[in-house]
Amino acid sequence: MDETRGMVGMHDGQVAECFYTASNGGQTAQASDVWGRGTYPYLDIHDDPYDLENPESLRKTAIVSRSVAQMSEVINTSVMALASSPA
Repeated sequence: MDETRGMVGMHDGQVAECFYTASNGGQTAQASDVWGRGTYPYLDIHDDPYDLENPESLRKTAIVSRSVAQMSEVINTSVMALASSPA
């Protein structure tokens, strides 16, 4: 963090809301998907080859034997449960 002290991110001439993560598992996420709010056109989902080389980075592979509709239902139920739980 010392390397970026005093710096600000800018987007379209305005100060951008910036987020930090020590590790992302090899792919960034939309901030709005993580925190459930906001629109950040300057934060795209993309592969992060540097994190893939990080031995501390957790990567998991799963084989899912469900349809897209079944998985959508499971994910939506999980997200709703997380959203309604106290912080």
